Amino acid sequence: MAGLRGGSHGGLDPRGVRTGHGRFRARVRICGPIARGAGWQINDYALELEREYGLLYASDTRGGAPFLPLLARGASSCPQLPTTLPTFDEILGVGGVDESTIADAVYSLSRTAAASAAPAAAAAYAAAPAAAAAQDSDAQVFTLHAELEGMLLLRAFESLLIKWQESGAEIVRMAKVHERAMRRPLPARRVVMGKWRGGPECWPFRRLAPRPQ
Repeated sequence: MAGLRGGSHGGLDPRGVRTGHGRFRARVRICGPIARGAGWQINDYALELEREYGLLYASDTRGGAPFLPLLARGASSCPQLPTTLPTFDEILGVGGVDESTIADAVYSLSRTAAASAAPAAAAAYAAAPAAAAAQDSDAQVFTLHAELEGMLLLRAFESLLIKWQESGAEIVRMAKVHERAMRRPLPARRVVMGKWRGGPECWPFRRLAPRPQ
């Protein structure tokens, strides 16, 4: 999977979105790239640019099911596929987690998240079976870094993949998550700033605002 990773962990630079989009199209030769804001930091202006440039989907937010960002001019056409699990660097060293146990820690969190989603999935199926069947509400999104999970902690990452495979989980590309999400109408939600406690500090991220009553 190829996509844009805009800005730095201090925030997303809109100029980088414009420049990166042009270079991406020139080199990869597709019209609808994907993107993720570094450190899951994003703003309404950058979300508008994602819609303007026709991105297929983005993952600038954390927690929850896929949704359409609600902007000043209405819902964006670029869906968000939020990251639902912590990265290795966020939990390494927290609560005694080290390189030998980090795969177990992430795997346990993925199982807990899937179990907590089950009651909501059952209720959704009872209300609308066809829509719920296409929702994949127990899908988990894991973000990895090539230099960490792909290099320094490669063995731990391979161990995590094996655990998921042996549990019967289906490991798919984000494109597949997007394809399944688009089988039903997505809710439009505001994107607001929140805190993600995954390490010694509170990490900024974007989460779903409560649905207006």
